Amino acid sequence: ETAPVVETPVASVAETAPIVETPVASVAETTPEPSVTQNEEINKADLMAKLEQAINAQPITTQNGVMNVATNMPETFVPTTEEQQPEQPETLYEQQSEQTEQYDTESAEVDNTEQYNQTQQQMYTDETEQQTGEYSKIQELLNCDKDRCRLEPYDKDILYDIIRGHWELFDEEVEQGLVQPDNKEFVSRNPKLDIKKGVIGIDFGTKSTVVVKQDTTNRIIPVRIGTGDLSSEVKEEDFENPSIVEFTNVEKFLEDYQKEIGRPHTSCNDIFVSYDAYQDFQNCKPYDFYAYFSDLKQWANGEKGDVVIKDKQRKEYHLGADMDEMSEIVNPLELYAYYIGLYINNMRNGIYLKYLMSFPVGYAKETRDLIAKSFYEGIKKSLPTSILNDTECMNQFSVELGISEPAAYAVTALEQSNLEPKDETERLMYGIFDFGGGTTDFDFGICRGTTDEEYEREGYDYILECFGADSDVTLGGENMLELIAYKVYQKNLDIFREKKVTFTLPMGENPFPGSEMLLVNSQISRRNMAILKEELRPLWHQEQGWRKKYQLENESQNDVDKEGIVVSLYNIDGEPIPQCVLEFSSQELIEMIKNRIQKGIDSFFQCLIKIFLYDSELLEKDEEETVYIFLSGNSSKSEFVKELFQKKIEEYYSRSKKLSEKLASVHFELIDPLTGENENHDKYVPNAKTGVAYGLLKSREGSSIKIVKNYEADSLQQSRFHYYLGRDRRHHFDCRFSPAEIPYNKWIPFQGATKNIIRIYYTNNPMADSKMEQMPIDNVPYKEIGIDIAEDAYLFIRTVEPDMLEYAVAKGIEEIADEDVKQCYFN
Repeated sequence: ETAPVVETPVASVAETAPIVETPVASVAETTPEPSVTQNEEINKADLMAKLEQAINAQPITTQNGVMNVATNMPETFVPTTEEQQPEQPETLYEQQSEQTEQYDTESAEVDNTEQYNQTQQQMYTDETEQQTGEYSKIQELLNCDKDRCRLEPYDKDILYDIIRGHWELFDEEVEQGLVQPDNKEFVSRNPKLDIKKGVIGIDFGTKSTVVVKQDTTNRIIPVRIGTGDLSSEVKEEDFENPSIVEFTNVEKFLEDYQKEIGRPHTSCNDIFVSYDAYQDFQNCKPYDFYAYFSDLKQWANGEKGDVVIKDKQRKEYHLGADMDEMSEIVNPLELYAYYIGLYINNMRNGIYLKYLMSFPVGYAKETRDLIAKSFYEGIKKSLPTSILNDTECMNQFSVELGISEPAAYAVTALEQSNLEPKDETERLMYGIFDFGGGTTDFDFGICRGTTDEEYEREGYDYILECFGADSDVTLGGENMLELIAYKVYQKNLDIFREKKVTFTLPMGENPFPGSEMLLVNSQISRRNMAILKEELRPLWHQEQGWRKKYQLENESQNDVDKEGIVVSLYNIDGEPIPQCVLEFSSQELIEMIKNRIQKGIDSFFQCLIKIFLYDSELLEKDEEETVYIFLSGNSSKSEFVKELFQKKIEEYYSRSKKLSEKLASVHFELIDPLTGENENHDKYVPNAKTGVAYGLLKSREGSSIKIVKNYEADSLQQSRFHYYLGRDRRHHFDCRFSPAEIPYNKWIPFQGATKNIIRIYYTNNPMADSKMEQMPIDNVPYKEIGIDIAEDAYLFIRTVEPDMLEYAVAKGIEEIADEDVKQCYFN
């Protein structure tokens, strides 16, 4: 007989279905999976396929012989295999007994499984958090220079390649757990291993800065400092970094900047330079205008006075040499140099410790020293901390001044034009017309070959001797744009009065009558000036199709063609004034440009004649002499420059024959600006802009070129007095003092002491002492000096600094007493 069915609880799904000859498989039957009923049969193949997919997707652990999928599978889902299935019981009693025993086992197993899975879940959470932290650390390391200066992120291999490694891990203890799945730790690298033996040359310009490097060979190549996209094809503008600083959050930047002594974790979103800052400036609103500063070089020279900037957080800061977060003083040169240093010193280029800078001709020694010191501090800040803490390394670190900008270009131009002397019998006279963005510098000299004795003793092939230099301080490409923008403003005064649109007065220009409410030195006025400058740039550069840009649409077919621009400006309250139609004649503007360039060329020839033609030692031969005139600087690429120079040379030939045979024996050869074009891509060829930095390194100490420096070319010497001094004689400037002829601290009589007030007219125009053409005195400024009348005495003056002289009244120099000496400043 069959034993009666005992009403014992069954701990599985089998309890709700007729007992069949199939054993209970596992605890899996208690999971939320679909129940097995009489009308449904488990598709084992499908189940195994899903299981395999889950296993491949999730980590699997094993405990007590039971496989467990850690995360996405239900906690109690423990699949079994056929080998794990128990044998089928022989009787119903055995079956029920086995079910009861199995229930106890399964209950305990479920508890163990739940506890194990909770542990696994916690371990997985901890591992995920660890991996998240590791990922964050990896991104921080790879993007370190992207965050600083928008350089491309480093590749991940730099963290794991044992011959590479990351600088910022060198002084940092590697955080526990920062390991790869294959247990490879991050690789640190001592920055000292990446120190290069070469030298960096820097040409800090008014509009942009150029950097070149020379390693352990004579090869000199430029460094890309104008872009962070180093994977893109090289463009010429990549080698120029616009001289502009964008101030977004100065307080945050300075906090980060001063937190670490080297390579601080600053953000380019707080302060930045380069083309990005320049583009932001072009599109900025008037109320953000003071957040940009582009007159770095002029500020260093004291031309801008006390400057205040206002960042985009609307907080004001003064510009000064000594940067201090507490006193809210910012040194824009140091911050600009810091970014230049980041582009030079990184884990792609290595580290450079020697830097050489060129300098303008007319800058005082104090100004040159300020620039050099600011670049020293800024570049030093871009170096890793371990380098800064290494005394041996820092003893090698230097930022020094080399030679003047035009003298450096002369070295490049002579080489690239194949005009280097072949032996000691050959010499070349040259003049440099360096037409830049802010000023135009002149430099004159002679290059000759060395004798065999000089070569053996000193090791030089050539000797380049600088005889003189001067400059036109208001002739520059950006100044030219301001000049014609001001002209367009004057042509459309009716519109600007009606719309209340204000403007700024360019340096060296006079205000027009009735300009009191229109010419205002404000950020809105400067923004309007900047807008008009950009609109007129195609005309100045004579870009392709420039005429079409300035053609205005006629209202009817019978209207005469009009020229002008349609532009949006801002009124005095900062409100936009769209669609301002400004008319002008492009030909008038071109004539204005030519007239201004012509004045600069006239000044150049005046200096050249004084230096070469009136010096008997320079023109000791009777045969014809050739003076090579090299055009330098980006602005010299203008087609107007070459046209006007050729015209001036022809004029000189016709006039010199009437003056003297000596002048008539001189021939001039005009050399176009260097283009940088070269079919051989393995060798870099400098252009009119990069030629200065190139020549700076080409002629540095240890090279085969000896530079014999004069006052203007020697960085250790004070620049000469900046002005020509004179009197008003029949409406013309009567020059009484030429800075090239009279040294510092030498007393000279200026005029008799017969007036209580004496006027000293001063100008930096080289035409002031021209013997061929007198200069009108209408626009020449003067200083008035009050003295006591002394009929038999003179007013004596002497120069002591580039912008200051001393004066005294006496009968003779020997009678001048120290207590009678007074000072007069010209800046």
